[in-house]
Amino acid sequence: MGKFANIKNNTDNLHITQNNVGNNNTQNTQVINNTIHNNNTSRKNDEQSSAIAFISCAFLGIAFLVWAFFSYHDEVHIILNYSSIALPLLSILALLILFIKKENETPDIVRCILLLTIGATSYCLTNYINTCIPLNLLEHAKKATSATNFWKELTPYGKESAISIITSSILLMLSIVLGHLSSLRELSYALANKDRIGLWFYVYKLTNIFKLKAFGTGGIILTLTILIGLVISGYIIKLIK
Repeated sequence: MGKFANIKNNTDNLHITQNNVGNNNTQNTQVINNTIHNNNTSRKNDEQSSAIAFISCAFLGIAFLVWAFFSYHDEVHIILNYSSIALPLLSILALLILFIKKENETPDIVRCILLLTIGATSYCLTNYINTCIPLNLLEHAKKATSATNFWKELTPYGKESAISIITSSILLMLSIVLGHLSSLRELSYALANKDRIGLWFYVYKLTNIFKLKAFGTGGIILTLTILIGLVISGYIIKLIK
């Protein structure tokens, strides 16, 4: 961009230094072998118990997330739809401001068009995912009394469908969030003071990492879109199986 061409991320100016400290660790060498063995065995048992507990919690968390998603699918669908529609609005406003201030450049117009395209694509994907959800899956989620009951009563096909749908929806959410951050970056750039002071310039510096470019936010959104298509069509599940 023209007026802030020399802006760099704050991370470029960070220098991390490490000071090595002398070895002050002390060890008690007068330890009975049986004690060491017992301690090692106890540690291994604790690690195994922790791993089992973590896996169990992760499974329950995923089951609850899937159940909650399908139980409140109507609300989630509305949120995704409106979020997709609102995605390019800030960039459109930013472009209008740049035109009024006579600071617009061709890349600004291109980014606005791309954000419009991302918003439209997100809207279409939201509705396509909605059509892929079996009605009996939604009914089952609303009738289930708990996440574990919901998951246990699903057929293998039902589990695959549920995982594909919720995974593609999460990827879509990430894509929409990145699009909104990129759109906010455009608005903050348009409103930022040329003297590099003020709130909007500060917001611009914070959101500059979300600039829409091929090897950045734009590339990530494109990758997420491709993954959504592969997941919802079942290709990822087939590869895993």
